[in-house]
Amino acid sequence: MQLEIQAPAFKEIQKDFDRKTQEQIIEKLAYFAQNYESIIQTKNVEKLQNSDVYKYRLSLDIRAIFITYYEYENGIIVILSVTSRQNAYKSTKMQKYENLANDFLKSHKTPKKEIK
Repeated sequence: MQLEIQAPAFKEIQKDFDRKTQEQIIEKLAYFAQNYESIIQTKNVEKLQNSDVYKYRLSLDIRAIFITYYEYENGIIVILSVTSRQNAYKSTKMQKYENLANDFLKSHKTPKKEIK
């Protein structure tokens, strides 16, 4: 699978994490893309309610990092956000992730489908 990290997600990584942790996150994201088919079968991936956006719980040393992503056509995984705050996925904040996914789709010529 190919991985595309959206600018807002990359800014979150730069802002919220030190240099060493940033490198670990990028390595884990690469592993996630390479092993996507087996990883999506685990309990660490869940589809967010009433959305085509998924949440992936990634273990990093003693802390958990939460990633939202969207599956785009032709094997592209679009990373929408990266955070260590689990409460970022409460329904009041879901519109933010859906908007990010829709912005990505609008910027590509052949969108899979618009996020509801």
